[in-house]
Amino acid sequence: MKPEYQIQYDMRLRLIKKPKLPHLRERLRQSRFVEIDLNSPLDLRLAAEDLARCFKREMKYDFPPYTAREAEYATRDISQDRVLGFHCDIDVGLRGYYHLIGAVGVRRERPPNAAAHWCISWAWIHPFVRRQGILTAA
Repeated sequence: MKPEYQIQYDMRLRLIKKPKLPHLRERLRQSRFVEIDLNSPLDLRLAAEDLARCFKREMKYDFPPYTAREAEYATRDISQDRVLGFHCDIDVGLRGYYHLIGAVGVRRERPPNAAAHWCISWAWIHPFVRRQGILTAA
């Protein structure tokens, strides 16, 4: 009889520095998610890419649905595409940081015979916070 192997994944989340400007800090505190686009800071885009890689592993995709540098090799216009990153404050001594606990990829679709519309192309929430109404609240 062959032994069964369990695959273990590293679930550490990347730390993201909070904005220094007070009005941006307040906006981050009041919102349930942060909008990530091509002009967002690299550390925020890399955190979203980490969650996209978790999505890839869990759903057994061949490639992640989002990368931090996707604008360099995109074959279509992605200027309006967004990732909505759900964030959580860190309470253990790192007051100036937060991390993303989930992400949703939102793409702008432009079908040839219909009006342009938004669609969710992927979503991944950390297993420890699933089924707690995060997407519903947003």
